[in-house]
Amino acid sequence: MTLHFLRKMQAPRSPASTSHLRQLLRREMKNSSWAHTLADVMNALIEAGLRIDRVEELQHMDWEFLPWMEEKDGNYMLPETHRNKMPTQFSILATKPLS
Repeated sequence: MTLHFLRKMQAPRSPASTSHLRQLLRREMKNSSWAHTLADVMNALIEAGLRIDRVEELQHMDWEFLPWMEEKDGNYMLPETHRNKMPTQFSILATKPLS
């Protein structure tokens, strides 16, 4: 799979703020990330010849994407009133067929 956009794009930088301990130990730590739509990711996997075996929507992430997220057990979630309206991230299991 060739990801041409990775060669040209500069990832946005944001402070990596998770736990209080991480903030104390790694004050200068930076996070780099790219936002891709679910369709972008799924189509890239399909175009690479992979079979999509499973897709999961997750209600938590290990970093504070939005300032109003709530922390629980080291994970960040949307407030209860919004939690089941949209996932905060997703995971995909894909395999390469043998033939």
